[in-house]
Amino acid sequence: MTATTEKALISNYRQSLMNIRIKLVALYDKYGVDGKLTYAEMTRYNRLKNLHKELESELITLTGRNGRATRTLSADVYQESFFRYGYAIEKVAGVNLRWGILKREVIQQSVQNPISGLTLNETLAKNRAGIVLKVRQEVTQGLIQGESYFKMAARIKDTLGKDAVKAMRVARTEAHRNQVAGELDSLDHVEEQGIEIKRFWIATLDGDTRDSHGAADGQVADEDGLFTVGGVKTRGPGQSGIAAEDINCRCDVGTEVEDIKPSVRRIKGEGVKKNITYDEWKKAKGKVA
Repeated sequence: MTATTEKALISNYRQSLMNIRIKLVALYDKYGVDGKLTYAEMTRYNRLKNLHKELESELITLTGRNGRATRTLSADVYQESFFRYGYAIEKVAGVNLRWGILKREVIQQSVQNPISGLTLNETLAKNRAGIVLKVRQEVTQGLIQGESYFKMAARIKDTLGKDAVKAMRVARTEAHRNQVAGELDSLDHVEEQGIEIKRFWIATLDGDTRDSHGAADGQVADEDGLFTVGGVKTRGPGQSGIAAEDINCRCDVGTEVEDIKPSVRRIKGEGVKKNITYDEWKKAKGKVA
């Protein structure tokens, strides 16, 4: 699913680059001299100001498409992860649990969970402002140096290319964060119904994994369901809210379902409950004085 989103992001950047090139070609054809366009010429009659507005409009459209794709991916990944993890636990435990309807606001809360102090929307807005400013600076510098269309187009292509890498990094990080969030929320839901689960950290053991995450491989969560990774307490991979620990993380949460026989039992009409005797159950229901 992430690969599909990344392809969409790349397509968005290609479309915007083509649109910007069309604008630049028209300007060079109309106001250029000997294949070059100068800053002095473009500052006449608000030409540069109008160009900046047109480029900003294009970039807002671009980042808007990218934002929608990233939010959709994050929501889809969370929902899929939540139910898939629950399904796997049911199979292992051999019980049927209550799930109900996953509320949209719960999904959106996960999608917008602050990342390093910023919500996803705030992060996207920050990145949008950054690319708008960067393109404006590059265009201005190119004009001051009297560059040809081809050099100017190369500047813009390089700038958008770097931003595309950033956009894909955000999409991957958010997909991973919401995948793990869905798993963890699913585990919380299962444990609320009496299934005891041991959680442990799974690191991707290769040269790209952070040393702190590799060292955490196999670590069991404490009684509060928290891991300590790189000196930071976190519910799981991608959940710390610290960019240095979360960006491009590929770790996961593993689980072991504890022996459920002595701790839970199924009660007709109520699902899985903590294992109590019939007399205890009857007393709790007010069957006896």
